[in-house]
Amino acid sequence: MAVFERWKQRHALPRAVCIDHEMYRMLSAIGMSEELSKVSHPAFPYWWMNAENLEAE
Repeated sequence: MAVFERWKQRHALPRAVCIDHEMYRMLSAIGMSEELSKVSHPAFPYWWMNAENLEAE
């Protein structure tokens, strides 16, 4: 497996700041679970809220 970057220098701001359990499952399915554990860590749960600050359904 290989990852190719278009740009020579790293982007100054973070782009993907989290992945959910489904994305982690898919990346693990292609053999990346060991690599993911080297560059990531568990995060606190997050909730989607609407404009009234109520949990979105």
